[in-house]
Amino acid sequence: MKFSVLFFDGDCLLCSRVVQWIIKNDTRGNIYFCTLEDGRNAGVDGLENDTVILWHLHKTYQKSKAVAQVLKLLGGFYRLVGYVISFFPLIISDKVYEFVAKNRYDWFGKKTNCLIPNPEWAYRILSLENIDNMNLEKPNIENKDPL
Repeated sequence: MKFSVLFFDGDCLLCSRVVQWIIKNDTRGNIYFCTLEDGRNAGVDGLENDTVILWHLHKTYQKSKAVAQVLKLLGGFYRLVGYVISFFPLIISDKVYEFVAKNRYDWFGKKTNCLIPNPEWAYRILSLENIDNMNLEKPNIENKDPL
């Protein structure tokens, strides 16, 4: 089964809204989501609170690389945007990512309640229990492959 897991900050309102946007635009339904907290509890090493991490085909992508790769996976126009982001030097695109990450709570706020998924896509929000039930090979974020 070919799918990706996007680890995100579950307390971040911006992050939760982006997850909902990705779900609506991922017409193939290949991207699953897990909060960083549930990922850590499931034994995934190297998860940081201010870093989005994408696990795709046994490779890991962080920060702006994760954003670009998610856009590429969505296809269509978003794929082009992902390639444009990848065109920029990593030092620049990661600095932009880090700036937004540093200010996300001030600009967008923190969530005061849990993401309650729509029943149609609830299966794509992974928790500690369904990560273990899926018998996923847990990625070790420390051993990341470059794009």
